[in-house]
Amino acid sequence: MVEQAASELGLEFKGGEGDLTTLQRLVDKPAFRSDETYMLQSLGVVLGQALAAHPDLAWVTVQDEYGTDLALRFRSSSILVFPVTMISKRVEDGREVDVQFLYSTTLDRIAELASEAD
Repeated sequence: MVEQAASELGLEFKGGEGDLTTLQRLVDKPAFRSDETYMLQSLGVVLGQALAAHPDLAWVTVQDEYGTDLALRFRSSSILVFPVTMISKRVEDGREVDVQFLYSTTLDRIAELASEAD
């Protein structure tokens, strides 16, 4: 469905950081309503794929008392990020979404946490 929305705008996902512009256009359009959580979280998966192109990040499944979620883990550390909901929560709250900012600040924060852990 996300790929179909992108296609309707003449866009496509190619993988990696290049998808951030496509994501931003879908968010700006807006291609999905704030109550379309599943679709908005699909955009988060694409953001996660761009982040996962970083060699030190890998997808993991995290279970807690609230359920199971996908996350990205930094190396084998306890540093986790949850990109699946990064876009959806902001759209649902009526906040502006800057995809490039989310991407770069997430990587920056991971680097800070990793240096503190060393």
